[in-house]
Amino acid sequence: MFEAAAAAAAEKARQGALVIDPRKEDLGLAWRRQIPSFMRGKRAVVEGMTLWSDFIICQTFARDRGLTLLGTGVASNAYADGLQHWGFA
Repeated sequence: MFEAAAAAAAEKARQGALVIDPRKEDLGLAWRRQIPSFMRGKRAVVEGMTLWSDFIICQTFARDRGLTLLGTGVASNAYADGLQHWGFA
């Protein structure tokens, strides 16, 4: 299941994105530290392919930061097995 998310994250990292793995890093801390620091002065989108529970955590922090949900849905990759693909701007 997570292979699809890892592949998507690797591609985004090659494009210069900040990549946070919720299996290795606390999402609450990331939303308080890394994400605001990375976004400072940029017009950026926060995007993820996560479990539903991690999406809800991200939605809460994104709303607190004034970000708007661009969309969400079940990831289309056959190997994603129900992961949520979402974005905020």
